Amino acid sequence: QRLYAYEPDHPDGAAPRPLTPVSDIGGGLRWVDASVHLDRGEVWCVLEEFTGEGPTDVRRVIAAVPLDGSAAEDRGRVRELTDDRHRFLTGPRLSPDGRRAAWLAWDHPRMPWDGTELRVAETADAATAGFTGARTVLGGPGEAVAQAEWTAYGTLLAATDRTGWWNVHRVDPDTGETAPVCPREEEFAGPLWTIGQRWFAPLDNGTVAVVHGRGTTALGILDPLSGELVDAAGPWTDWAASLAVSGTRVFGIAASPRTG
Repeated sequence: QRLYAYEPDHPDGAAPRPLTPVSDIGGGLRWVDASVHLDRGEVWCVLEEFTGEGPTDVRRVIAAVPLDGSAAEDRGRVRELTDDRHRFLTGPRLSPDGRRAAWLAWDHPRMPWDGTELRVAETADAATAGFTGARTVLGGPGEAVAQAEWTAYGTLLAATDRTGWWNVHRVDPDTGETAPVCPREEEFAGPLWTIGQRWFAPLDNGTVAVVHGRGTTALGILDPLSGELVDAAGPWTDWAASLAVSGTRVFGIAASPRTG
């Protein structure tokens, strides 16, 4: 259950090297939803840590792991960026200016499609004191926020089911005020069965790649300012919540009635 770094072009060889230690309880510290921040020399993840032998003796926090390997044998070098008040978390999304992070949290007895909270915090003191000013800006026991991302221009977007459909909304990270970006009676997200699912992904030019539909799904490009949505051409009618982007290119997993 260790976290490793792999540098295939490193002059000393391509062997993966451990970044995190092995825990005494639970067979290892566990990690999910990682985001690498080279400028900070860290990778930020959700950390799951067992505190006892019972199945519920577990805590989860957002943590920062140094990329230099100094935490490979030292648990104290793993810095916790949040407290452990929430039972479940997703990994943090850092704003383009590096000043804020956003993530989702929820607790028993709710499942993530019942009710989640969109949390936002400041990151100025992340290197020493962790996140500061953490607050809930959207969601709650009766509202499920499935995903949150920052656009290239610093706008916080979230897919929430507050209208009965998972639609993408613009969220003010200070006041929590929201406005639908492209209100439609169709889904732009879905149940968060596993951490890391991604129905929409912002592109560098400010537009957003989205999986949307009602029954069948399509890959579209959404302008969050005008609300205009244009679908990509192709035979695919089922898209997985696995979008990734690089520059202006979108990657995904899709199928049609004839092809996988």
